[in-house]
Amino acid sequence: MKKTALITGGNGTIGSAIAKKLSSDYNIIITYNKSKSKAYNVLNNINSNKNKIIKVDLSSLKSIKKMFAIISKEYETLDLLVNNASFTKQISVEDIDESTIQKIIELNFKSIFYCSREFLNFCDKTNDKNIINIGSNSVRTLNASNMIYIACKSAIESLTKSFAKHYGEFVRVNCVNPGLVKSYLSKDFFDDR
Repeated sequence: MKKTALITGGNGTIGSAIAKKLSSDYNIIITYNKSKSKAYNVLNNINSNKNKIIKVDLSSLKSIKKMFAIISKEYETLDLLVNNASFTKQISVEDIDESTIQKIIELNFKSIFYCSREFLNFCDKTNDKNIINIGSNSVRTLNASNMIYIACKSAIESLTKSFAKHYGEFVRVNCVNPGLVKSYLSKDFFDDR
């Protein structure tokens, strides 16, 4: 039986590359919030045959629970969770408003906690399960879009260690911290001359 992987933000730059890489060994489920056509495009370019896109508001626990209920109903197993979805905005400390701070925290920290917690329902002590959290090298370089984003990505490292300590007996939990990747989130950092 082929394993199944859930990739949040699977239609983004990093998420789509992860989906493509995993597709030879996993059925792929990717989440999207706004661009359904972009999510379908990702699935059309991968090798797996039992793929799915799910619209989810990762800032909503209710929406996250609904997504996991759909997965539980339609798939026999869920073996890998890649917490990849992210949000940031190039903005100074003086100008950042409360709603932007809230969105950054919800998408870069709370959603990872909630998705990881829901994923535990698919785990038992006999299964080989994995959670991969996508952090950021900005926790070392401190040169990301804003301080709140860096703080959330730093918190993901701590959350990863805590989940690994408490649930490591039956699920591997790791954090990968990529450097700056050219995408719509980081376009302001690149000079296209």
